[in-house]
Amino acid sequence: DSVVGNAGGWVGAWLADRLHQEFLATRERLIVEGLLLAMIGALRRQDVRRERSGTPAWLQRARAMLHDQPAVDRRLADFAAEAGVHPSHFARSFRNAFGCSVGEYQRRLRVERGARLLQHTTRPLSQIALECGFADQSHFTRAFRREKGVTPAVYRRMQRPSR
Repeated sequence: DSVVGNAGGWVGAWLADRLHQEFLATRERLIVEGLLLAMIGALRRQDVRRERSGTPAWLQRARAMLHDQPAVDRRLADFAAEAGVHPSHFARSFRNAFGCSVGEYQRRLRVERGARLLQHTTRPLSQIALECGFADQSHFTRAFRREKGVTPAVYRRMQRPSR
């Protein structure tokens, strides 16, 4: 999914295509700059509409459940049942409100918790991985590297003052 496709709808997609075509054809700075500003405006208007409509209380409760217990392995159907909506509606609403899937959101929370534990404890990586809800240390390492750009071991060394 592209950012434009998710946030700006068809207007953003059209502008992105125009920008791409213009860049390939002429690279005229004023035209490219104008299209970029139009795209930003379309994205911002979409964000404002999303803010005005607000996030439903059932979706806020589901997000709170994730924050309270990010390591708990739940199914999408569990969240949907708790919210009283169909799983596909829940998944679509979550993505629209928070910009990512429920699973991606949970993984980010788990990685953030892992980062805090790496920074403030001396626990082994394998223990941190399990505490954060990852299947094993290698799963944690892959997710951590994807999210933070470095491995957990490197992150830990970077966070500790030199002696």
